[in-house]
Amino acid sequence: MTRTYATLGSDGILTAAQRPVAAGLTKLTAQTIQVTQTTIAHGLSGTPSVVIISPRGVSFVYESQAADGTNVYMTAAGITTCDIYVAL
Repeated sequence: MTRTYATLGSDGILTAAQRPVAAGLTKLTAQTIQVTQTTIAHGLSGTPSVVIISPRGVSFVYESQAADGTNVYMTAAGITTCDIYVAL
């Protein structure tokens, strides 16, 4: 399976094509990401092939472990909030 990643700017602006409905994405509620790995349940019926991270602050956020059938795993350089979008 090919995985697709995209990190949006800290302004959190999504283009029309990136918006959840238009792109078939599921938005996870605003998540607080810690400096140690944060586990977030995605609620999909399988492993996401798309994970988009939209930070609300200035901290660097990354997927610290590959998503699985239940969770996505994020870590931040400093505690921050971000929006996460996923799709199968």
